[in-house]
Amino acid sequence: MSASVYGCIVLTVMEWFEKCLKRKCTVFNFPPNRRPNVQVLSPGSVCLVLVKEGSSRKDWLFVGEFTVRSVKLVEGEEFSAYAARAVELPTAQFPKPGENSYIIEFDNIVKYERPVKLGDFTDIKG
Repeated sequence: MSASVYGCIVLTVMEWFEKCLKRKCTVFNFPPNRRPNVQVLSPGSVCLVLVKEGSSRKDWLFVGEFTVRSVKLVEGEEFSAYAARAVELPTAQFPKPGENSYIIEFDNIVKYERPVKLGDFTDIKG
């Protein structure tokens, strides 16, 4: 029997996803000093990308996915080594000195041909 491989859903905005595809980024950064429950992810875990689209949660879209390479908690001073491979947004800024941020290094980002609305999954409760 093999060990469990966890997956996750990362919530972001379409701007991040489009810039990430264009720039071929390989780092997803969480806002500084947050504590997302990502420590259970391991190499090979799959993260679904859910973007806030429209005014209703039902309109949010699953637009793609990526495969986890590693998960790290990095200090602001060391984040510069990852910044060129990440996308900074006003809602998810890069950590400054004295702050820290969880990052997911990933491979194989995929854009779904037909995004799926969160509202189409009637069994998912928020």
